[in-house]
Amino acid sequence: MLNPSEDGDGENDHASTSFWGAMKTIVIADAVMGIDNALGIAAAAGGNFWMVVFGLLVSVPVVLFGSSVIAKILERYPESVFVGSFVLFVVAAKMILAEPLLDTHLDPLHDFYETVLPWLVAILMTAKQYYRSRIHR
Repeated sequence: MLNPSEDGDGENDHASTSFWGAMKTIVIADAVMGIDNALGIAAAAGGNFWMVVFGLLVSVPVVLFGSSVIAKILERYPESVFVGSFVLFVVAAKMILAEPLLDTHLDPLHDFYETVLPWLVAILMTAKQYYRSRIHR
């Protein structure tokens, strides 16, 4: 993780100093993460309504009870964060390639882009992320 004072963007980071400012930050972060969770589940379900329902039913307890376990794993093995990012890259690439506009233009390459390209993109992006994390140490 980057230290906010060392992120190099040249902007000042502002932390909330009041209770209500901190509460506002927590509520906004929680809402954004909830939307992110729902979008990720919907993408992984591939349009199957019952898989979305099942994913939400499973993900809520995992988030509630599994976050401490994941935090301990990440604390002990910081490199394991790349496993999660790899999964997100694969799902994101599959979502992008499943868009109807791209699907019609990429139809001649159907087998390649549907099976190989998401994994290739995920490998390359995770490798780049890993490399960049090594530079900033």
